[in-house]
Amino acid sequence: MNENIQFYAHIIDPKDKRVNYWTLLPAAKRITIEGFEDVIIFIHKGYNDADMWVVAEGMTGLKMGEGQTKKEAIADFLDRAGRNDIGRSMLARMKQHGISPWFKEYFKVAKGVKP
Repeated sequence: MNENIQFYAHIIDPKDKRVNYWTLLPAAKRITIEGFEDVIIFIHKGYNDADMWVVAEGMTGLKMGEGQTKKEAIADFLDRAGRNDIGRSMLARMKQHGISPWFKEYFKVAKGVKP
């Protein structure tokens, strides 16, 4: 997998759930969390609450943890991951909103389709 993955957050308008969009967060950093090495995970400062750190899955932009510090956000991710099946959550998110623009282009190139 390409190490130059760009993270796009999937935003759903809290006032109107029908309004949603992808936004590039160039400051997001890819991280590895022990036990979840096969999941593409990013951490970034929150887009709605700039004081919160957010742990998110890269292909779907799904927020999977948050906290006042990076450590708290990762701990929240681990707590949620322990209670939920990440794969099932990702699949439900993909069915509802698709995958991030970066991955759409990545898969086109991998299949030999020119972007």
